[in-house]
Amino acid sequence: MRKQRAFLIKIRWSYECKKCSSRISLRSGTIMQSSNFYFLIWYKTMFLLKATKKGFSSIEIQKQLILKRYEPVWSIVHKLRKAMHNTDAHYTLEGMIEFDEGYFTIKSTEIEQ
Repeated sequence: MRKQRAFLIKIRWSYECKKCSSRISLRSGTIMQSSNFYFLIWYKTMFLLKATKKGFSSIEIQKQLILKRYEPVWSIVHKLRKAMHNTDAHYTLEGMIEFDEGYFTIKSTEIEQ
């Protein structure tokens, strides 16, 4: 059985080392590291950005989350979009690709008489 080296401090959302009492936040090393927003705001924003194919604007997210100031919401949205873009750049589509709700038009090559 493995000994526990740290324990969770739920009030602070951080772990504390049992040996040296140093703390590390759950946000450390993430795009949420220096943010004052709650985790729930970040996760709801992530959900709204990915919930629809067209996505949400920063203003719409601000309205949906009932937040007073636009600038912090704009910052969160841009950090998340940048992170999603960086992740997408690592993946390429190969093999068989399926579309949902695809619309195609076919041009007729027949000559009408």
